[in-house]
Amino acid sequence: GFHKFCDAHGFLKPNDARALSLMNAAACAVMEEFRDMVIAIGMSDEYSFVFKRETSLYGGRVSKINSAVVSCFTAHFVMKWPSFFPHTPLKYAPTFDSRLVSYPTDENIKDYLSWRQVDAHINNLYNTTFWSLVGSGMPNSSAQEMLSGTLSNDKHELLFSKFGINYNDEPAMFRKGSVILWTQTSKDLQTAEAKTSCAVSADEDDSTGANLEEAPVASSAPVSEPSQPSQSSLPPSSIHTTPNRVKFELSVVHEDLIGPTFWKKYPGIIPHLSFARIRRMLTKHHKNHQHGKSSNSSNSNAKGASDNSGNMDSEGHAPKAKRKQPT
Repeated sequence: GFHKFCDAHGFLKPNDARALSLMNAAACAVMEEFRDMVIAIGMSDEYSFVFKRETSLYGGRVSKINSAVVSCFTAHFVMKWPSFFPHTPLKYAPTFDSRLVSYPTDENIKDYLSWRQVDAHINNLYNTTFWSLVGSGMPNSSAQEMLSGTLSNDKHELLFSKFGINYNDEPAMFRKGSVILWTQTSKDLQTAEAKTSCAVSADEDDSTGANLEEAPVASSAPVSEPSQPSQSSLPPSSIHTTPNRVKFELSVVHEDLIGPTFWKKYPGIIPHLSFARIRRMLTKHHKNHQHGKSSNSSNSNAKGASDNSGNMDSEGHAPKAKRKQPT
C-alpha cells in the first residue's frame, strides 16, 4: 500500500512537497498528452481530471480511455521521480489504478471537485495536528485518542496554543491542493507565474486536431497566489488566437474551488465539463453515465495528507469525507 511506499522512500510527514510536486508534474504531462482535458485537481495521493464534454477521445471507449490515462500518469511519475527525489532511488515500481466516471450536470462536477478540496482540507488539518502531537513525543494511539471527536476549530486552537502553528499560514498546496489549467498569456509578458507554471507550453499554431469551434473562451482577473497576468483558461489546440501574440501553458494554482469566485474567474471551463479522475489508492468502480467521461487512477502505494483552505468551514458546509488515518 501507499503507507509502505511512503516509508520505504522516506516521505516527510504530514506533507512532502517533493511528492506533491511530482504528482503535479505527472498530471501536467497527462494534460499535455490529452488536450481534451480542461482542468485537473490533485491533493495527497490522488488526481482528478476533467475532459471537455465534446471529447471524442478513442471513440468514447471507456476501457481505452481508462487504461491510457492511468498508464500515462504512471509512466511520467516513474520517469520524473529522479528530478524530485535525486538522492532517493525508486526502490520498486509504484502501481496505480483508475476509474472513469460520468456526471449528468456541470453542477455535479463542480460539487465533486469542491468536495475533493474539502476532503483535502479535513485530512490535512487532521494530519498536521496529529503529526505535531506525535513529533512532540506523544504515542500515535494517544494522539488519535486526543483528536477523536474534535472539530476544525479545536484543531486550529491546539496547533496554535501548543505548537505556535497558525494553520492558515501553512503552504496553500498543502491546505488547498493543486489545480492545473490551461492559461493564455501574452508572449512578451514576463511574470512570476511563467516561472512556476508547468514546463509544458504550446504556441497558438500548435495543432493537435481539436475542433476550433468547440473552444471555451475564458478570461480572468489577476490572482494573488501566485501573481499572474490576465489569462484565459482553455486548451492550446482549441481556440482562435492572434499570431505571435499569445502562448498557452499549463499553470498550477492553489485556489479555492468552493463558491462562485473560481468559476467566474475561469468561465471557459464550465461549458465543456466532463469528468476524469486518477488516484493513487485502490478504488471502487463507478457506473458510466451519458454526459461526459471521467477517468480515475490510484496507486496501491498511496498516502499523504491532503489539503484545502484553512478558512473553509469543513464541518457543515461541504459534503462529509472519510478521514484518512495516519500510520
